[in-house]
Amino acid sequence: DIVVDVGAHIGVFVAKALELGAEKVVAVEPDPGNVECLRRNFPREVASGRVVIVPEGAWSGDGSLTLHIGKSSGWNSMIQDYGGRSIEVPVRKLDDMVRRLGLPRVDYIKMDIEGAEREALKGAQETLKSHRSRLLIDSYHRPDDPEVLPGIIRQAHADYRMLCGPCEQRQEAGLHLVPHVTFYW
Repeated sequence: DIVVDVGAHIGVFVAKALELGAEKVVAVEPDPGNVECLRRNFPREVASGRVVIVPEGAWSGDGSLTLHIGKSSGWNSMIQDYGGRSIEVPVRKLDDMVRRLGLPRVDYIKMDIEGAEREALKGAQETLKSHRSRLLIDSYHRPDDPEVLPGIIRQAHADYRMLCGPCEQRQEAGLHLVPHVTFYW
């Protein structure tokens, strides 16, 4: 498979995809510190082209946005301001990244980007339409994610099937169970 890891962080999912036999993993990560960790964690794979690091954020358009730095490097967000340090980062449509890299297909997309999933999915419509990628999407960052995200995904293919992963109780959802991740195929 050709895998795109949107919100690659330091490469935990990248490593798992490689272990499971991915042909190529595209690691999309806007935080410069995390990008350096990816380079250090996968030097041979980057040199061979099996891992491609894209030091940008995935969004519904091209430009730059403020990335709010969280308490942990895995909690950085373009949506939620934590009241701490922030940096400007480049953002681009996933469709443009795929085109620029000349990927012949995108088999699988994992997306965990702290509430920016809906914007990134809007910028991935051509990719979803042409490749019908399987998806693993974090679906709990915003209270309405479980309702909004499927609609955006199904704009590409109305018959995308969905399966909820593990659920958690969320205070902002009125203590209702909310899927942590959703899978689409």
